[in-house]
Amino acid sequence: SFDPGMAGLGNHTINYTYTNGNGCSNTASSQVLVSDCPSYTTLNLTIFLEGNYIGTGTMRATKFDLGLSADPTATDDITVNLWSASNLSNQNPDHTIITLLHTDGTAGMQFPLSVSGNEFYIAIKHRNSMETWSKIPVSFTSNTSYDFSNALSKAYDDGVNPPMASMGGSVFAIYGADVNQDGTVDGGDANEIEISANNFDYGYNSADANGDGETGGQDANIVEINANLFLFYARPY
Repeated sequence: SFDPGMAGLGNHTINYTYTNGNGCSNTASSQVLVSDCPSYTTLNLTIFLEGNYIGTGTMRATKFDLGLSADPTATDDITVNLWSASNLSNQNPDHTIITLLHTDGTAGMQFPLSVSGNEFYIAIKHRNSMETWSKIPVSFTSNTSYDFSNALSKAYDDGVNPPMASMGGSVFAIYGADVNQDGTVDGGDANEIEISANNFDYGYNSADANGDGETGGQDANIVEINANLFLFYARPY
């Protein structure tokens, strides 16, 4: 009788000894590996937010700075949606999770084990950034990594504009200042920033496009730059 739970992870030697009614005995040994069978699929992302980016592969620790997280690397929450190519016409994604994005652009999350062995588009949503999708469906294993930040070819594009903003040094970030989350950056976003600035809003609010805790001219600058590009979110449907 061998209980892997009591034995613990790793290699174990099982010895079995048998003696029959005539007093004859024999022994057999076998090596057994006890491993941790995962019940989930891990996705590790690297992605930067244009508004929060401060250079050299780093973003502001907005949630930490505002006292909303005890993690000194906490930039903001993002929503990660997985869409299979066959279900793009559905109203809702196949899988969705909200996770913390760190100052170095990394975010780790766990989806059901059933995700492994299948392909999904990865779609990123953030409270005041442009929704951004992976260029093609990503093949998932039990531990999958995808880096949006190292090439424009990693993101789905509309055939007109670059799918992400260039931050210099071959680093790319998803466009910021879609304050009202209508899929584009335009006067509607500028109006919300103006109203928030006139109210001297401070803290965690969507009109704070650069994540510095206050709404003002720097947030308006992001809107102006991106509005001149006539941006609109790009999806594969």
